[in-house]
Amino acid sequence: MECKEAPTSVAQLVHRHFYAPFVQHVVFRIMNRVQLIVVTLLGPEATLVWSEWSFIAVITTFSRVTSLVHQQVVDGNYLYPRGGSRNPSKIVFYVHGGGFCLITETERVIAAKFWSLGLDASFYMAQYPVCRPSSQVGVEDIMTTVMAQYETVCSSNPGASIVVAGDSAGGWIVTNLLLRTREANTPVGAVLLSPWLDVEMTSRLPSTITNSRTDFMVREFIEIFTLNVAGTGGVRPFSDLLREVSGAGIDNLLVVAGGGEIMLDEIRALYVAARRGEDVTLYVGGGSPHIFVMSPLFQPAGLDGDEEVWAVMAGRVRKWLGQESNGDDERVVWGEAVTEESLADAKAFYEHAVK
Repeated sequence: MECKEAPTSVAQLVHRHFYAPFVQHVVFRIMNRVQLIVVTLLGPEATLVWSEWSFIAVITTFSRVTSLVHQQVVDGNYLYPRGGSRNPSKIVFYVHGGGFCLITETERVIAAKFWSLGLDASFYMAQYPVCRPSSQVGVEDIMTTVMAQYETVCSSNPGASIVVAGDSAGGWIVTNLLLRTREANTPVGAVLLSPWLDVEMTSRLPSTITNSRTDFMVREFIEIFTLNVAGTGGVRPFSDLLREVSGAGIDNLLVVAGGGEIMLDEIRALYVAARRGEDVTLYVGGGSPHIFVMSPLFQPAGLDGDEEVWAVMAGRVRKWLGQESNGDDERVVWGEAVTEESLADAKAFYEHAVK
């Protein structure tokens, strides 16, 4: 993707050189310390409850579409703006993240933002049982539930154009949904937001170390999610997932990652595996952490960067759903250029994985 230079205002300079370093080196470090303290003092089960509450509080309070979130109409699993109606011909099937263990309500922020940008589509909120130490739910149970809901949406809306999307662990679920729908009910496109792909955390790619100070996530925290799903069935090695994606030839795929998130290299590896498909794009938000699209609080590149990535996503989804594009998806300012050099570690891992 081309990376264009934009005129730099005083506000942008202040944001880039003062606010962004403050967020990355002070706020995120405090968040990291709090996570480690919570993990140590509360244990896995209580940590998950605390995480669910705090994450929902952050994205619903600091989102730029907070008022729109509270005006949404919920009709079963469908979501549409107040005063509007369900569009049965154009649907975004959204799978929330949360390490397979949390209910995060991220789909409500995504839907509100897309509608504010003029996207004419209904949202379907996939709901699934979560893995907890006290539950008997496994990852394959989650996949079975989500696949059943997706098939119901397809059969209930014949001929509809459906885009699938998901964030974090929801991105893993959506990736596997794409692999399971190659023969029938294939979505017209897919968006993966900071997908968590190496669920077993075995790849040890460089970004897990180098980006530990620019992300609000820490390995010790993610390991709680990994331990919850380990041995529950359905989780396969990351190398196997890459191999299957490479052979599938998935088209119309947008992958969004934060340039400062610890999962960056595994996301790059997925992009390397998927590049044989048509219209496959990797967007890297400069210096940004995990799921930075959810709130400007997570966007060190500034509010312009926040608007840009949304324009890119909305433009792609409009295109895939057959709606007229306004060209916003070509306005790339803050996104990092995706070069072969930046993909070097991911390519090396991918090539080793698919041998």
